[in-house]
Amino acid sequence: MVSWRVAAAGGLLLILLVAQQASAQAAEKVISVSAVVQPNTKKKPPHQQPKIRKCTEAQKQDILHECRGYVTAGSHIILPDLHSACCDAARSVQNLDMDCIVDLLTSEERSRYNANRIKHLNEMCRP
Repeated sequence: MVSWRVAAAGGLLLILLVAQQASAQAAEKVISVSAVVQPNTKKKPPHQQPKIRKCTEAQKQDILHECRGYVTAGSHIILPDLHSACCDAARSVQNLDMDCIVDLLTSEERSRYNANRIKHLNEMCRP
């Protein structure tokens, strides 16, 4: 027969083991919850940053239409006047950012229009 002291010690040991296991599980939950709650302060690499455009597809289409005499590849160059519809269309783009317009060009448009001339509108149409 087991003495009451051994039985009490065994029971106490069992209680301590259960308490230790419960404490470890609680600590894991706290760690996992804190990982979920803490905001992610890491910045995304540049290639994963959402690109915020300063120009629109409609602005691109307007420039390609209004400036076609100047930006069409292989055509005779017809310089736009500062007060022309072409320059008005170019100035509608924030900061005359023609690089943004060129970035929107499709491969077909890149073959049809001269990207360097589009970029040059930045200087030609600046008031």
